[in-house]
Amino acid sequence: MVSLSTIFVEGSLRFFFWSKDLFEKMHVHVTNGDGLIKIWLPEMTIVIIRPGMRSDEMRKALRLAQARYEEIARKWEAEKAKMRP
Repeated sequence: MVSLSTIFVEGSLRFFFWSKDLFEKMHVHVTNGDGLIKIWLPEMTIVIIRPGMRSDEMRKALRLAQARYEEIARKWEAEKAKMRP
C-alpha cells in the first residue's frame, strides 16, 4: 500500500514524500496545488514532474528544502524505518 506523508506546509507549498519512494535516493516532492516538483537531496536538484509552479515558487521551495534539510532527512529515515520488517 502506498501512502503519502506530508512533512510540512509553508504558504501554498506542501512538502511530502510517497512511501513507495523511500527505496530511492532521498528526495522530497513539493506541490503548490497545480505544479509538482521533486528536489533531490542533499544536492538540491529540482526536477519538474508536473508543470504549473512558477519559478519564484520553485526558488522558495529550494530555499525551504535547504533550510529544513535536517527535518526532512529525519522524517525520511523515520518513515523508512517503519517499512523495514
